[in-house]
Amino acid sequence: MRKYSKSDIGCYADGTYGDAHVSQVAISTATQAGWSVVIPENVIPSDEDIDDYARDAVAWLNDHAVTPEVYFEFVDGDLLLCSADDSDDETSAEFRPSDETMHMHRALTGGM
Repeated sequence: MRKYSKSDIGCYADGTYGDAHVSQVAISTATQAGWSVVIPENVIPSDEDIDDYARDAVAWLNDHAVTPEVYFEFVDGDLLLCSADDSDDETSAEFRPSDETMHMHRALTGGM
């Protein structure tokens, strides 16, 4: 399983595309890393359900798919991978995800 680290710090989902987009990316990122969610058959999840799944996905990512130096978090409507070290200059710099991160993002979101 891939572990996210400081080299992956950045914005994974931009809130300007809407809450549904951010939730979709959170769920997709966790699913790609090994998380699974069970949605009952013949049930269309509500927006509230999807928000809950997204929060669960981020919690799973933080428990299973990151090194101790980073964590995923929703910040002002965005999904970010942040440094756990408050004094780290990278957390205050403009987020610039790695090429690998951007490739994964495009694959998960269909190029959005």
